[in-house]
Amino acid sequence: MIEQIFIKNFKAFEKETIPIENHNILIGENDSGKSTILQALDIFFNQEKIDKNFIRDITIPVEIGILVNRKFYKKTYSPSTFKGQVTIGDISELSNLRYIYIPINSYEPSKLINQLAIAKTITNTPQEIIEQLKQISQNSIDEVISGIDEDLIIINSQNTQLIGEEGFKYEGALKFGVNENGIPIEARGSGFQKNLIYALLVGNTYENVILGIDEIENSFSINNCQNIIRELQIKLGQTIFSSHSKKVVEISNGTNIIPLYTHSITTIVELLSVLDNTDEKIYLLVEGKFDLPWYRTVINLLRKNDDYVVLPAGGENNAPILKQELELLGKTCKIIRDGDTNAVDSISKDCIELYAPLEDINELLGLSLTEIPQTKEDFFDKTVTTQNSKDTVKRILSENAINFLEENNELVEEVKIILGVD
Repeated sequence: MIEQIFIKNFKAFEKETIPIENHNILIGENDSGKSTILQALDIFFNQEKIDKNFIRDITIPVEIGILVNRKFYKKTYSPSTFKGQVTIGDISELSNLRYIYIPINSYEPSKLINQLAIAKTITNTPQEIIEQLKQISQNSIDEVISGIDEDLIIINSQNTQLIGEEGFKYEGALKFGVNENGIPIEARGSGFQKNLIYALLVGNTYENVILGIDEIENSFSINNCQNIIRELQIKLGQTIFSSHSKKVVEISNGTNIIPLYTHSITTIVELLSVLDNTDEKIYLLVEGKFDLPWYRTVINLLRKNDDYVVLPAGGENNAPILKQELELLGKTCKIIRDGDTNAVDSISKDCIELYAPLEDINELLGLSLTEIPQTKEDFFDKTVTTQNSKDTVKRILSENAINFLEENNELVEEVKIILGVD
C-alpha cells in the first residue's frame, strides 16, 4: 500500500511529503490540510484534470506522487491544461489498487457500490485473463495496421511504418448499476444511506482498497466510530481518515495519528486543546515519528489500545515539556525514551532499531551482518550505505515493525515494565 504521499502547489501545501502507514487518522483544525491529502489522492487515482481553484500558484505545475513498495509514482498537472501527465513511474503497475474517497458532504451509496464492485472484480479476475484481453487488443490493432494497402499511400510510402500499441485498461471497462425495487438509493433518507455505506464497507474484505474518509465523525455517528474504525482496519487494505475530534483520536485502535498544523496552531498541545473535547486516555509520548509504529505495535501486543494514545514528542528534549503542557490540560501522560538517555523511563538499548531481529535487518536492508551491533553509533555505522541513509534505515525498520515484533520480543517486556501494566 501507500508509504508516502507527495504534494506540491496544491491547496494547503506548497510542498509536503507525508509518511503514512496501513491505517491513519489525520487530525487538525480547518485549513490544516486534512482534506487536501485525501483530495490529492482522489485526483491522482480517479481524475484526469485538476480544478484550477485548488492550485496555489497558477504559474507552476501541481505535483502529486505516492511511494508504493519503495517505488515512486508521480503525476504532474500543467497550469496550461490542468491535465495530469505521468512524469515518474509506470502507473499501470498500480492498476490493482482502488482509492475510494468519501467527502464531508453527501456521498452516494450507489457510487460506493460501483467502486467496490470494480475493486472486487479486479481481485477476482485471474491475471492470465487480463493478459489475454491485452493480447487480443494488441492483435486487433496489429491486424488493422497490417491491412493498410501501402500502394494507396502516395507520399513517403517507404518511410511510413505504423506501430500499434494496445492501451487496454480493464478497470475502465467495468460499469455497474444498482437500485432498490426500481427506486434510486439516493431517494432514501440520509440515515439509511449512512447505514448502507457502513454495511457495504465492512461486508467484504477488500485488500486492494485504500479508503479515505473526510471527518469520519460526521460521516458516521461518533458513538459508532470505534467499531467502524476497527472493522475497517480488518476489512480494507489501507485507511486514511481525517478528524477534528479528540474523541476519534482516543478510539483510534492503535491507528497512526498524523497531526497537521496551521500558522496559528504549531504544537500538538495547541492542537489537542482546540479539538473537540474527549474522554480520558493516557498519552504515551515517544521521541520521534519513526518510533511510533514500534510502540503502537507493542501497545497492541499488550492489548492496551483502549488505554493509550501514542504521540510523537519531537525529540527527547521536547518530551518533558510536552508532558507538562498536556498535564495542564488535564491529560495523563507517560514518556518512553531511548536507552542512550539513561533516564528512568527509558528502554535498555540505545535506540529502538536495536530490537529488530538480525534476520529482518539483513533482509530488509540488504545486508549480511553476523550480529546486531550493541550501540546506536555502531548500528548506524554498519547499516547506513550509499543506498540507505540513516532516515531510510529508520523508516524501513519502522514500516516493518508490525511484521517482526512479537510478544516474546524484549522490547514488549520492557515497555510493559515501564508502563506498569499487567
